[in-house]
Amino acid sequence: MNDYEDARLKKIIRPQVSRKPFPVWCNDKSPVWVRRPIIQLRRYLAIECDYGFSWDMSDEGWKNTEIRTFTDNEHHWLIGYAAFDTEAATYLSSAWIHPFYRNRGFLKSAWKELVARFGHFDVDMPNKAMSAFLRDNHMQAA
Repeated sequence: MNDYEDARLKKIIRPQVSRKPFPVWCNDKSPVWVRRPIIQLRRYLAIECDYGFSWDMSDEGWKNTEIRTFTDNEHHWLIGYAAFDTEAATYLSSAWIHPFYRNRGFLKSAWKELVARFGHFDVDMPNKAMSAFLRDNHMQAA
């Protein structure tokens, strides 16, 4: 099944659109117009991977969270994110890229930046796709 058919069947509708470019990094201090589309992408992850969903717009929900966004800057589309929990030991808590943009190297090209920013981090409960990414790209968090 190709990405387009997969997206249609799972009701993953579209990248999130903005009238201005999304910042590369966001957190609990970021404005609502930045956080709301990230929450929507997290909902898509919940649908696609059959995960629960408990993240919302409250400041408490964003506490100790740093988000690396992935964008199609030509259209000001938010197409994915990587969320890091930084409360105790830093870990990659979730990551999702819109099916139309997968396998284009977004996460791979950002990996050195992530390691530079956080040092050692674990990946929380990687699914098959993330496990394959880590294995195939010989990625280590530090």
